Amino acid sequence: GRHRRIDALDDIEILRLPTIVPLRGRRRLRALSDLNFALQGLARSGTLQETDAVLSISPGNPWSALVGTAIARGSTRHICLVHDVQTGLAAGGSAGTLLEAPIRLSERWSLNTADAVMALSSEMTDSLRSIGVRRPLDVLPLWSTIDPPSQYPVLEPEVQYSGNFGAKQGVEALPVVVSGLAAAGIPMRVRGSGPRFESLLPELWRSSNGLLEVEDLVPPSMLPAALGRSPIHLVLQAPGTGGSVMPSKVLNALASGATVIAMADRESTVDRLARHTDGLHTVPPSEPGLMVQAVRSLMSEARDPSTRQRIASAAQQAFSRAAVLTRLEVALQTDEPPHDCGVPSDEGTGPRG
Repeated sequence: GRHRRIDALDDIEILRLPTIVPLRGRRRLRALSDLNFALQGLARSGTLQETDAVLSISPGNPWSALVGTAIARGSTRHICLVHDVQTGLAAGGSAGTLLEAPIRLSERWSLNTADAVMALSSEMTDSLRSIGVRRPLDVLPLWSTIDPPSQYPVLEPEVQYSGNFGAKQGVEALPVVVSGLAAAGIPMRVRGSGPRFESLLPELWRSSNGLLEVEDLVPPSMLPAALGRSPIHLVLQAPGTGGSVMPSKVLNALASGATVIAMADRESTVDRLARHTDGLHTVPPSEPGLMVQAVRSLMSEARDPSTRQRIASAAQQAFSRAAVLTRLEVALQTDEPPHDCGVPSDEGTGPRG
């Protein structure tokens, strides 16, 4: 919203500052929103009470680490947690060469002000080293945010895509997928938002032969039920972005007991994770036909209650929220980030036991 307010989460007070929300993802408005965040954070940093630790998250905002450093004032532990490598996304996107150099400079400059940087996978830390980030780097994997279902009924055959409709998701492949599924008589359930959601919907309707369900986003309390109603979930990624992101929807879909079919670059984080994760399968980016083939071959097994229970149980064990957040707590409280908070790149991104 455009107003300052104070919220509460349990006993934690949250100060929310005015934001400028860009319409339809326009880059100029997004840059204005980012600048608004940075200026407000820097201006208020000197008025905030001293704290034990600062955690900045990028993105968020390309300058969130700068704001975190200003709040830390040189005497407080400051870790920046990188969820997407922005330089890698720019290189993989349509704007590519025009934006890559200034984004690299901005990202490197901002992240090098933190005491330490933690990313979601070893592929992402490698990407950060390659653009010149020289702060201590380590891996802090994502975790599942939902609990496994209590029951596993036999599900009707359908496929779900839920999440953001943006450039890095490669959602241009969705109409081809929907058309291929419709030809096989398999319905598609879509739930999401983002800059390309409204513009893509008419094409999805035309491709679906009436086998399309479109839903609004649901609150967190309803997410487990919403994810658990579909036996197969799709995850899309634009070509060339796999080493810069780790889609959180993968872990939550697995935790719900769903089979996940993901577009992923070879040797990317998701591709490596699929080698040892029950229920996760990959196809190359920009190959929607292979995704449709995978759905058709996996649908019968994905609907089976025993399969779904096995997938959910394995995900719960591998992507424990308690284990990952305990490691983050240690990193915020010590002079060095933990060096065992993620498994090596050849073993995926799940936290050690």
